[in-house]
Amino acid sequence: MADLKITGLTALTTPADADLFCIVDDVSGTATTKKITLANSLKGITIAGALGGTTWTGTGKISTTVTTEQLRLNYDATNYATWTVAADGALTLATVDAAAAEADINFNPDGLVGIKNASPAVELDVTGAITASGAIIGTSITGSAKISTIATTEQLRLGYDATNYLTIVLLADGHTTFTTVDSVGAEADINFAPDGNVGIKTAAPATALEVTGAVTISGGIVLSTAVTTGMLVSGVTTEAIDITGNSTRAINIDTGTFATGIELAGTFTTAGISMDAATFANGDHEIQMRNTVAGDKTVIAAGTATDDAGIVTAVGADVDIADGSLYLSATDGAGVLFIKKNDVWTAITTA
Repeated sequence: MADLKITGLTALTTPADADLFCIVDDVSGTATTKKITLANSLKGITIAGALGGTTWTGTGKISTTVTTEQLRLNYDATNYATWTVAADGALTLATVDAAAAEADINFNPDGLVGIKNASPAVELDVTGAITASGAIIGTSITGSAKISTIATTEQLRLGYDATNYLTIVLLADGHTTFTTVDSVGAEADINFAPDGNVGIKTAAPATALEVTGAVTISGGIVLSTAVTTGMLVSGVTTEAIDITGNSTRAINIDTGTFATGIELAGTFTTAGISMDAATFANGDHEIQMRNTVAGDKTVIAAGTATDDAGIVTAVGADVDIADGSLYLSATDGAGVLFIKKNDVWTAITTA
């Protein structure tokens, strides 16, 4: 009776929980026909092996209780994903391919997520590289590895807010541009050319450092090696070199070998070097050129002095000034030119 076919029945496609099944109980012993509702049909059934099928459909939850792997989704026998929940609620999602390579995503009970990291210490803790096609936005990015990005336009942006930020753009030849932008859209660029030259507000620096605009220096300018021209100023400007502030020496060419210390190569409508607005103490020199080598000549132009003789005496006492040197003194607008002869300053007068 238990194995006989029942034919001629109408198919039920939407059964209700109260609908009945006809069950043959104890088929290996004394078979007895019994009934069971649809709602109770799976209660008390223990599945020791895998639950297989091509399609599972339902609105309820799937619940399984086991201390090891609780769920597996297979593409085939060697390509699958497993879900394993630990005693503390930590979930590990592992993918396995045919070569048995694994990639784990770990969800900790405290809400931290680790990729290839079983114990994430922050909200997202990744062991390995991260590739992003969009922006990575956050308040803090911490790590000991490098940040690598591949893009043909802006590769990195550091923002204070949406309108105040720094961008870094790398071109195909290695040219790198740092651009700072403020809230009114003002930009300031620093360009690192492939040949090592650096340009500030200039995209194609022709020298080691090329600046478009003024340069303010709180320290000194040091020329540490021998060059053909110590300082070359070209172009048309109101002030080729503007030096302000307090210093022992405004310009000091101290050591080194130069063909030319200071070269003025432009066209000057007023003066090559002007000290009209300068203030000098008595005995100080507007222009002083001296050399300690015997026989070298010196030119000294002094400012207004109350006592020419005093100045001459003071200058004459300087043994570094060789015979044949010139000294120009101006008192009350009258200029007197002295020449040093036999270590004595002598005024040059016209007959």
